[in-house]
Amino acid sequence: LDIENISEEDKPFAIAGLKVNITDEKNSYYESVYPDYDGVFYLFDLQPGRYIFDVEYVGEDFNIHTLHKEVDLIYTEENRGENEFEFILKKGDN
Repeated sequence: LDIENISEEDKPFAIAGLKVNITDEKNSYYESVYPDYDGVFYLFDLQPGRYIFDVEYVGEDFNIHTLHKEVDLIYTEENRGENEFEFILKKGDN
């Protein structure tokens, strides 16, 4: 996870206030995770398919827009089940 329009000094504090909600397209899977201070988070045991990621800021110090992103999770010989996705949020005016 990364946040645009925010200082490098403030970024760890803003990332600490992020929550990632994950659902599948059938709404049969749901999980919430919190990224580490670098904005990285891991999910395990997900089946291939389309997932919806809603990244929201649950803190109070910054105005960060919620990000809604759909991704297709696939497993191939090339990626050996290691899918990486980049999510970039935007800070609004305070």
